[in-house]
Amino acid sequence: ADQLLSGRVCIASMVLGSTKMTLATTVRYANSRLAVGPTGYSDTAIMKFQLQQDALLPLIATCYANNFALKYVEKRYETQSAKDATEVVMLCCAIKPL
Repeated sequence: ADQLLSGRVCIASMVLGSTKMTLATTVRYANSRLAVGPTGYSDTAIMKFQLQQDALLPLIATCYANNFALKYVEKRYETQSAKDATEVVMLCCAIKPL
């Protein structure tokens, strides 16, 4: 059962890592991709537009929240005792699908 728990934590960690890479690439692209701005020329990064910010910022906030949750689960997994084993199992099972 211990291998299953560590596997769940590892899967969550790998997924979060790829999410961070994808979001970093997306933000870099949004800051470099130019669109027509108020001057009438393509001189405004699409990240400056509210629509783009509204699409990306909730995803970034969710990524931060999931990162904090994963770090908490990892710490609890490393320092678990027989007394809190059931709670650690529940945390490991809950973090994987997030």
